[in-house]
Order: sequence, then structure tokens, then C-alpha cells
Amino acid sequence: MKKLKFFLLLDTLNEQEVSAFHKYLKRMYKGEESALKIFEYARKLFPKPWDKQKLDMEYAYRKIFRTALTAEERNRKKMLNSLSDLYLWLKDFLLTEKVCSNSLESQALWLQILHKRGLKEEFARQAAGFYTQVGTPPEKGTKMYMRDLVAGYFQFQHLFSVRPSPPIGALQECLDVLNLNAEIIKLKMTCEINTAKKVRPLKLDPEVMSVFLAAGEKKMAKSRLLLRIYKGIDALILTGREEHFNEVEHFAF
Repeated sequence: MKKLKFFLLLDTLNEQEVSAFHKYLKRMYKGEESALKIFEYARKLFPKPWDKQKLDMEYAYRKIFRTALTAEERNRKKMLNSLSDLYLWLKDFLLTEKVCSNSLESQALWLQILHKRGLKEEFARQAAGFYTQVGTPPEKGTKMYMRDLVAGYFQFQHLFSVRPSPPIGALQECLDVLNLNAEIIKLKMTCEINTAKKVRPLKLDPEVMSVFLAAGEKKMAKSRLLLRIYKGIDALILTGREEHFNEVEHFAF
């Protein structure tokens, strides 16, 4: 069972997280006796390397439920269903922990919610506060550039809604922040790819490579179309020429 998704995910937790998840289960799913018994059993094996025998389905079932795993399919399904539930609950727990923290993901998600709900004053306050972090020391690595990119985007959304006229200079600054950090991230990823090509060269069969490239091209097609539409809209705004309108209309519809 140690290759099941629940055990693979559980194995990434530290002892404090396992303890916190245990409390979460008892609070949120106290009526799910089978799943709780299975977790209690797994918790006793943590954090030692998973014992192959103790995670054998029949052995674990007998230890947890004090009865042998019979040939009846429903017993095995009971075990697997409970493990599937535990995986989903652990996933929800980790997402909740992330959302409730002061992480980049949490701040970005909250700003999206405020914007979508039309809470303009609170959105403006939070977006401006987030934007003040631009250029400050990073949490770690690329997170700084992702944070600054996202902060520039939300500050732009806030400033663009200013009436009667948005501050063009401040909008341009947000765009510059976004472009700079997007370029840094792009170059960092390019360096990593080029390093990987040298350190870990991968030889693929030409036929396999063509299938791989075709799949990638299909995935990018919609984004490239959207890029052409926005380029056309920008050209239309700047020039007002009918040819750009026709181009946008062609690609959009």
C-alpha cells in the first residue's frame, strides 16, 4: 500500500504537520471511524521508513479491524475507499494551511476574491499593500519574481479603475515591473533548460519527438491566438485603422 497516493503524500509531512492533520481529522471527520482507524495505524508507523509487511493490505487490515481480510471484494473496497478519502482530506488540509498562511498564493487568491466580489476599497488597500513588497528580499529563489509580477498585475487593476482618469505613469510602472519580472523568470527557465541539455542530454526517437512537439504545439495554440488578438486590439487602439479591426474580428470570431 505504500505506493498509494495517501502514503506518498503523507510521507512528505513532518511530525508537526502529521499531528495537525490528526487534529483536523478528529474535528472535521470524527464520524468516519474506518478512516480514522486507518490513519491511527499509519501514524504509529510514522516517521520511520514505511515497513513493507506492515503496509501489506491483509496484514494492515487484520491489525486495524481485528479481523482477517476475507475474499469478499467489499472488505478490500472498504479499505481502499477509506484511503482514497484520507488522501482527499489530506489534500484539503494542506490547501487550507496554505490559503490561511501569509503566502504568495494566499495573498493572490484573496485579492482575486476581493476583485471578483466588487469590494473596491478593500481590494485597493490590499493591492497597494501587496505592491509595497516589490523589490524587497525574497522568501526564496524565484518566489520573489513571481510575487512582484503578481503584485504589479493587481496594482495595475486597482489603478486602472481610478476615476475620472487612471494615473498613466503609475500604470506604466506596474507594466514595467510585470515585464521585468516575467523576463527574469523566462531567462532563468531558459538557463535551466540549456544547462539540462548539456548535463543530461536526452536522445529521443525522431518519431517520438515529433509526437511530443505536436502535443506541445496544440497546447500553445489557444494562447498564441489570444496573443494575436491582443496585439490586434493594441494596434487598433493606436491607429484606428479598419484593417486591424477586421484582423481582430477574424481571430475573435
